[in-house]
Amino acid sequence: MDPSGPPQGATPPSGGESPRARGGEGAGPQPWEVPDLPPDPGAVADQPTALRPVRARRVRSGAGAPPLVLQPLSPSAILDAAFTVVRHRFGALVGMAALLTLPAVALGAAGMFDGSGLVWWDVVADELERLDPFVVDPGEDERVALALFSFVAQVVATFATGVVVATVVSNWYAGVELRWTEALRRTGARTLAILAAVAIGAALRGVGLLVCGIGVILPMAWFLVTAPAMAVEQLGPVAATRRAATLSARHFVHVLGTVLGASLVAELLRASLVLLPFGLLSGMPDGARQVSQFLLVWGVTALLTAYAAAVATVTYLELRVRSEGLDLELEATDVLPVDAP
Repeated sequence: MDPSGPPQGATPPSGGESPRARGGEGAGPQPWEVPDLPPDPGAVADQPTALRPVRARRVRSGAGAPPLVLQPLSPSAILDAAFTVVRHRFGALVGMAALLTLPAVALGAAGMFDGSGLVWWDVVADELERLDPFVVDPGEDERVALALFSFVAQVVATFATGVVVATVVSNWYAGVELRWTEALRRTGARTLAILAAVAIGAALRGVGLLVCGIGVILPMAWFLVTAPAMAVEQLGPVAATRRAATLSARHFVHVLGTVLGASLVAELLRASLVLLPFGLLSGMPDGARQVSQFLLVWGVTALLTAYAAAVATVTYLELRVRSEGLDLELEATDVLPVDAP
């Protein structure tokens, strides 16, 4: 007979609730009760708010398990962990990044290749030239405008990819494998919040440039984890920006080292994956060369965007481990006893 069980003939508490879980006088410390994931794939369990899964399917044994153990990491270990995250679901993460970065790459390609003039911009450029005789050549104006639009589109795509990747990765730790279509749908539903967060981040980076005079590196470090905070904690743009600054400020040098390391890795990858192959493609006919260059740039941009999103997500989780004991919170979810219903 189990001495820890109820006395023989005793009536169990209603609702399957143990005396310890009910609390009350003499009940002692009450453990954190965590409900099981419901068997219905479309249902949503009452997981802790920070890592609550959305519509998804239960993880099969050996499939979809988190590839990383949550623990404090050095900046170099964060960069390596981000590669691990991308490799863990390479097709899904890079594929989602490719969809989100396509507009930016297409605009950039339109500015690179000859014979790709836009009628509406030609009209505006001609009018500017008529009003100002010192205006630059309309074709050059068009390339500048396309480059600007491409840059803005890439900034938005990078932030949106950060939201998607953080949503997928956080669900791994909640015990579910999120469908990539669902992750994209959830991200699309927050388009206005994403655009607002990007605008806030751009304004803060501009202020940082004027005040600090050393570029945007410091603001990048302060607000690196804005997208993961928005995705995981379901925050609005202002709250997510404030949350990111709070997390990063506690370990600012640590985050700054991560940002500098990730920037260096991205530049090395871009040089090796784009610049060298471009030289090999130079001998191809014009049409085939342009198509090949476009596909190459698109693929590399998607890879680097997914990697940047993974760096932000891993940094966010690592900061919460350092500052809030997220690893202990999730471990408690697994090891604390949960009374059967």
